[in-house]
Amino acid sequence: KGRVTSTSGACARLRLDVVMVASGGSRSVRVGSLSTDDDGKFDGAVVMPRDLAAGDYDLVVETPGDARCRASRSQ
Repeated sequence: KGRVTSTSGACARLRLDVVMVASGGSRSVRVGSLSTDDDGKFDGAVVMPRDLAAGDYDLVVETPGDARCRASRSQ
């Protein structure tokens, strides 16, 4: 759950990729995609793959961006 904005306002109707990044950044696995609504808000669920190796991961949300909102990644 969150919201995507830029200096010009909400990033509406934008694809967001949900990625699990292994500690140290050695491996990343895209586990799903969500999209923002007209206010730039997103909420949803993804399913973890059965073959995802056990370990420490960071959950990252990233977008390729569009003409209004540049590509970015959660912090």
